Amino acid sequence: MSHCQNRSIGSIPPFICFALVLTLLGPTRSHAANKPEQVAPKPLVLLISVADDPSRRAIENDLTTELALALDRFTVGSITEHGPRFTALSSADQLERIERDLTAHEATAALWLQQKSTDSIGLHLVVIGEGRAVLRIVEIGHGPDAAVELAVAARELLDQAIVSEDQIADSGPPMNLVLQGTGLLRGGVAGHRGPSLLWGAQLAVQFDRWDQLFVRGALGVTSGPLDQTGKAEVEALGIHPGVIVGYRWRCRMLSFGPLLGAGPSWLRVYFPPEANETPRRHTSWRLRLDGGAHLGLTVTQSIDLLLAGTLSVYTNRERYVTILDRQELMVTPFLEWGVQLGLALHL
Repeated sequence: MSHCQNRSIGSIPPFICFALVLTLLGPTRSHAANKPEQVAPKPLVLLISVADDPSRRAIENDLTTELALALDRFTVGSITEHGPRFTALSSADQLERIERDLTAHEATAALWLQQKSTDSIGLHLVVIGEGRAVLRIVEIGHGPDAAVELAVAARELLDQAIVSEDQIADSGPPMNLVLQGTGLLRGGVAGHRGPSLLWGAQLAVQFDRWDQLFVRGALGVTSGPLDQTGKAEVEALGIHPGVIVGYRWRCRMLSFGPLLGAGPSWLRVYFPPEANETPRRHTSWRLRLDGGAHLGLTVTQSIDLLLAGTLSVYTNRERYVTILDRQELMVTPFLEWGVQLGLALHL
């Protein structure tokens, strides 16, 4: 029987076998060919209607039609929630409302028309990026082809704004430098004896790589006289370099958040003379860890008022005693408070 089966299979003509293979593979190939391709949705551009008379509303309607033709890589939508009062707002308030609209509609850009004079009309286009807004404005004269010219101008402005935004995004977040000058006051909280109050100033350079996170390199200098020890006045000079990392939240003109830092503290203490001796000096280094909070008030675009408070923990304490009777004059604190008040200049 095995011999008969081999003869039966071997007797099938080759063209029938080939047709059978094509029949089996055909549905698979047809299914792959008919599978629809995933098409990415086009970015949305919002036209904000702010017209307050029929003639301007007609221009906006014509512009909507021309934008659909000129911006073939985008989807054009229209909203009218702002009304005619939108044009009376300041640029900052307009951008704030535009940002809300773009976020709510998941749009890429927004544009609107604003009357510049009796002879011209201005096209405003805004693209919101990460922490920044790109605003472009162009003026077109009134005429029968005004809508076409505005649509062409919108396409050019949109291409320029998106290219500019992409270049900024590819280069990474901006690096902003902030120069700070503050008054500095430090005092002991726990573990000290005798005077501990120091005042002076601090100079810092802040690097803003992100909108919320910043890194600050600071150098503070403090000095005395400190206080009365019971016998005489003790003076001191302190130098406090450090690196500080902070986070901030913004609420209109205010910014606030936590601070964390570390660095060494160099302290030179000048003691009063004893029994006709010359004044003595003692120098020490201590490592400190800082934690606190900051508050900022924006005065202008480049100037902020600053207020910061910190608690510093030291790794060791220093004891200062008299030579003759070993009387303890001063013990440095292991916990110290600090207050800063000053200005920040955005370079």
